[in-house]
Amino acid sequence: MNILIIKLGATGDVVRTTPLLQRLNGQVTWLTLSKNTVLLQELKNNLRCLSWDERERASDVHYDLVINLEDTLDAAHFLKTVRYGELVGAYVDDNSSLRYTENSKQWFDLSLISCYGRREANRLKFCNRRTYQEMVFEGLGFRFSGEIYLLPPPVETGLSGDVAIAADSGPVWPIKKWAYYADLKQELEDQGLKVNVLPKRSLFGWRR
Repeated sequence: MNILIIKLGATGDVVRTTPLLQRLNGQVTWLTLSKNTVLLQELKNNLRCLSWDERERASDVHYDLVINLEDTLDAAHFLKTVRYGELVGAYVDDNSSLRYTENSKQWFDLSLISCYGRREANRLKFCNRRTYQEMVFEGLGFRFSGEIYLLPPPVETGLSGDVAIAADSGPVWPIKKWAYYADLKQELEDQGLKVNVLPKRSLFGWRR
């Protein structure tokens, strides 16, 4: 089989999608943001990782299955340039509106493009007790069995200590950039702990 995965970002969402690679048989092409390609390159022999900027290269083959986990018009419109058989995930209808397939409703019913509207989607998300992997796996006819994340080997950073603080946040969730990390660091150090504030990851810092 030839399989196309479209999962661009955020970085954490890309990582938590990697367990799928342990269940998909065949040649997999994964489209992601350029900053995330270092997380996917060479993870598996049957995986071809392309950045969104080079997405035209992904139209070179016919795909038996497309898994589009993005809820954006750009990603959905791109699918119109791709030859494929089955789709799981979001697409654009004849009125240029975002829709999603029935087998992906477990996840997209809770999303910004939920057919129930944002208010009900937020309520469903609040009540949900299933993991992302459980919902995505089910949409593909699998049962999630605790498959672990796939990650490239870590690189030497020279950091050591007791506590690591990741103080940066992306544009999607700016509220996560807490104003009191410096105070927290000081309190922890006052207790005798060695604290590292993690630097922002370089786009090339993970390359082997």
